[in-house]
Amino acid sequence: MLTGEFPFTGTLPSDVVQRILEGGPKPIRQSDPELNEEVSSLVDRLLSTSPSQRFQTPTELRRAIETAMLMTGEGMELERIGKYNLLKVIGAGSQATVYLGVDDQTHQQVAVKVLHPHLTSNPSSVERFVREAGIATELESSNVVQILDHGYVDSRFYIAMEYIQETLRDRIKTKETLTEEESLQIAVDICRGLEEAEHSGMIHRDIKPENIMLTDDNRAKIADFGIARGLEAANMTLTGYPIGTPSYMSPEQARGEHVDIRSDLYSLGIVLYEMVTGATPFESSSPWNVLRLQQEASPPYIEQVRAGISPDTKRVIERLL
Repeated sequence: MLTGEFPFTGTLPSDVVQRILEGGPKPIRQSDPELNEEVSSLVDRLLSTSPSQRFQTPTELRRAIETAMLMTGEGMELERIGKYNLLKVIGAGSQATVYLGVDDQTHQQVAVKVLHPHLTSNPSSVERFVREAGIATELESSNVVQILDHGYVDSRFYIAMEYIQETLRDRIKTKETLTEEESLQIAVDICRGLEEAEHSGMIHRDIKPENIMLTDDNRAKIADFGIARGLEAANMTLTGYPIGTPSYMSPEQARGEHVDIRSDLYSLGIVLYEMVTGATPFESSSPWNVLRLQQEASPPYIEQVRAGISPDTKRVIERLL
């Protein structure tokens, strides 16, 4: 989050695991010399190879983080940016915080994504954030979340987009499994959004339930083009670590190879499998093991997980995967 880099480098996931076991991370100040000393000391202690040198309890770590927040001034919640009054935090990730906001001029509710302050001096993080705004603005599709505005105000980068309350992840958590008809309609909507992206020469690279928004009239819209990339540069990685979400990565993406639209379609296959069964086909407590399964194993037959799925739907999912 702080540097835009993974602390343990390697060409393959197995190389990264070996580095964790046998070596150690490079000091964080090597990646960001301007990083606050309080924060850099905290991270170095977290990643110490010696258990006795790490934080010993969650309470100890929490207090250290709160101290670092006070030292950096980043613990303050924003109340306004540009023409938007910010009402509450509705989401947060490694790159940004998302607020529910109101446009002063139109009084429309919007979602405002604000890049974390400590990342504004990180070129790769800024480039990724600006790229998301540019890509989504160019995509004219009713199945892509609409970008309304983006800019740089008071040393903060932000993106304002249409506010959609429910994600596909929310729907799956509520229902556990979706009906076959509902699942297929959502998949069709996602396909429409991906079609427009492909026509613009883009692939998304992180299709997953958290990035699928569901409108009040049950239309699915693709969100978060932060790691999308043009087809000519679609093998972008983060210091040798493939970008994406392990449970939804295609085998070629997990290997860090060049990917095209078929990788997004594989991810859609995982999402469709999860919608009709309530689980992803490859599950493990270790993301490294998930990556290995993606490359080496075949998904469980759907009828072993949920009976009653039509042969046509099973064939679609099997071909996607």
